[in-house]
Amino acid sequence: MIHAGQSLVNGDHPNLQWIHGRVEEVSLQPTYSMITAGASIHWMEWNLVFPRFKEVLTADGYIATLTATVH
Repeated sequence: MIHAGQSLVNGDHPNLQWIHGRVEEVSLQPTYSMITAGASIHWMEWNLVFPRFKEVLTADGYIATLTATVH
């Protein structure tokens, strides 16, 4: 998915930071105005990641999650 995102128009924009790894372990360089997660959010250790998200988000930052429903 990272490769696909990077290959899109402006996927190499200097304001984008593509991070590969477990959010519980990767090095983060705050601050972020948005953190996104897809269906993978259910695999994360919430007691670790949500406090970490709070630490690295700007005061008016967002956490955006989305899931897909298959019918």
